[in-house]
Amino acid sequence: MEKILLMLILFSIHINLFAQVNGVLEEIEGKKVLTVWGTHYERGYAHGYLLGKEIRIIIMDYMVGYICSGSSENYGYARTFFLNNFTIENKYQIEADAMIQAMNDKGTGRYISTLGRTFDATDILMMTAIIELYEALFLGVQLGCSSFSSWGTSTIEDSTLSGNLVITRLMDWHNHPALHQNHLLMINIPSEPDEQKWISINFVGVLGALSAINESGVAAFKNSGSNSDYQTGNTFYPIFFTIRNGIEMNDYNQDNENNPNDIVQAIKDRNRCVGSIIHVTKNTGINSNPLIIECNNVKGVTVRNVSHNTLVAGENLVATNHFRTLYTPEGCMRYRAIVDSLNRSAKISPERNWSIIKNSASVSRNLEAIQYIPSIDSLKLATSTTTSPAYLNKFTSFCLSDLFNTPTAIKDENYTNQVTRYVLEQNYPNPFNSSTVFSYQLPANSHVEITIYSITGQKISTLISEQQQAGNYNFVWDGSDFASGVYFYRLKAKVSKQTGGASKSSGQVLVGTNKLILLK
Repeated sequence: MEKILLMLILFSIHINLFAQVNGVLEEIEGKKVLTVWGTHYERGYAHGYLLGKEIRIIIMDYMVGYICSGSSENYGYARTFFLNNFTIENKYQIEADAMIQAMNDKGTGRYISTLGRTFDATDILMMTAIIELYEALFLGVQLGCSSFSSWGTSTIEDSTLSGNLVITRLMDWHNHPALHQNHLLMINIPSEPDEQKWISINFVGVLGALSAINESGVAAFKNSGSNSDYQTGNTFYPIFFTIRNGIEMNDYNQDNENNPNDIVQAIKDRNRCVGSIIHVTKNTGINSNPLIIECNNVKGVTVRNVSHNTLVAGENLVATNHFRTLYTPEGCMRYRAIVDSLNRSAKISPERNWSIIKNSASVSRNLEAIQYIPSIDSLKLATSTTTSPAYLNKFTSFCLSDLFNTPTAIKDENYTNQVTRYVLEQNYPNPFNSSTVFSYQLPANSHVEITIYSITGQKISTLISEQQQAGNYNFVWDGSDFASGVYFYRLKAKVSKQTGGASKSSGQVLVGTNKLILLK
């Protein structure tokens, strides 16, 4: 017993976290909405602290389990390719490092059994380059995504739009449970003076811009391109980070205005790996004139707008996955179907903009459906489930100005991510062969008792019996002196309040009992 207690002292890491976590996580109609603020480090820390478990699921189940077919060798190949061929700006490295630090501080497990190691900041950064890694190394181009914008003469007769812009976007990718369950609408509120507020519609843990809108009204939606040929020898830069640079910076191209040209310049400035088609908009009424950027590694960058339309009627712009200026246009059934609808009538309302793309371009792999109408401050988002693509599901409506409002918590210099209830987390890893991590949360100062029981219910050891302050705790426990088998560990907490200088007990709480599996 003395040896166990000594090891517990030596290996314990008690973390009483009342450090500021610059984030608020909400669930709105089943959708995760995360608001983060501050520096890149602070925003990354909040992301990792509040969504660390979900990040692990994306890496373990999707990236390793699906993209790399559950093969550590395949994943190692992808990681080596990433490290040898991609460059990452320091600000994004800092953000990823902060996510890992937050998970360490909270005690969130990062061990991936297939890899035989804990994941790190490089693995998080690989999530932002997942499209490049998938298309360059494994199965080639994964066609998906479409977008359709209308403005000017096409929307002038609609009472809602009155000539203003509407854009609808279908984001299509892999039908995987880890993605269905981890959509994320993330509001970034930077403290850096050269950056602005922006919204990312993406997946937990992905730091770049897939579908994004900034406070200036510039929106960018990334589709895959039909030709992803690339040549090694030059350093690549993840396209999601390229788009983020143009969206997040106040004036990327230094022309004293934030508009779609900032995205164009950001993409021209960075060498990309595979093909992309990015639909970029900013509402300026009847003169909105959105752009579609087409790019890949071997052909460079071209930009098309309404003046390039040879098939599309009216002031409408359509993007699917086939290049139309970078290469000689190829046939595309979805593009043709939208064109046919517009040739019957180029007049557009928000409802018709949605119905045309839904009926003409929807696929079973549709993960997110988005409609953005800047003139009325409207963002609508539908997300997929394990049983239904996004385009069949109900939209949730958001007001952009409400999303961009600075949370009250930011203005409170004493804000902390306070624990509000008792929680006993499952130990990690479990099963384990020597040491494992116990994590728990206390909403109030409490006398804490953690006890180990055999599978028959016999008390074997009391690991902790002490008074602790409110907060988040984790410790590493070495169970090497125990025999292999199934055990249970139980956390009880007794709250004590100070009354007139004396301590008064307010009762004991059974926080939880979890199974502990030791394999040697």
